[in-house]
Amino acid sequence: TEEDLFTPRHNLRPAITVVDAIGDLPQIKSGEFSEEYLRHPINDYQRERRNGCQRLTLHYSTAHTPKMLEIIRHAGKNISCIPSRLITSGFSSCYSRLDGDMPAVTITVNFVHPASNRCIHPVCDRALTPREGARLQSFDDAFLFAGNRSQLVKQIGNAVPPLLGRAIG
Repeated sequence: TEEDLFTPRHNLRPAITVVDAIGDLPQIKSGEFSEEYLRHPINDYQRERRNGCQRLTLHYSTAHTPKMLEIIRHAGKNISCIPSRLITSGFSSCYSRLDGDMPAVTITVNFVHPASNRCIHPVCDRALTPREGARLQSFDDAFLFAGNRSQLVKQIGNAVPPLLGRAIG
């Protein structure tokens, strides 16, 4: 019935926040990478995504220019946080920081570039890493993506999140 469409399902898990998804990954700087988990998972989502992985992959950050780093340092919920002298145009969600306490917005194919849709790390002054994007999309850390960095990022950004696919299926 129509009423059933709007009735909350009590068997659904609560939404995963950005920090719930990526909070166990090392906080690296622009241009840095890490191949080691430095913290233990702190929730079921992180444990499930690690799925026994011992080595961290795809956790490398775009090396941003000094001007881009200045823009990123001003980043907030939307483009209006950026001083107009630093940018000339963009959609409201460009150059915006993810809110760590909320579920992530939709990941796009350009999530490693700050000018894209809300893809700046919640606390680090940089765009997301491919691993962070994959985690937000619900890929297990052991999932193998094929190709160069650009191709990997497109695969992650264009994907239907595996957990969404499982829920629909």
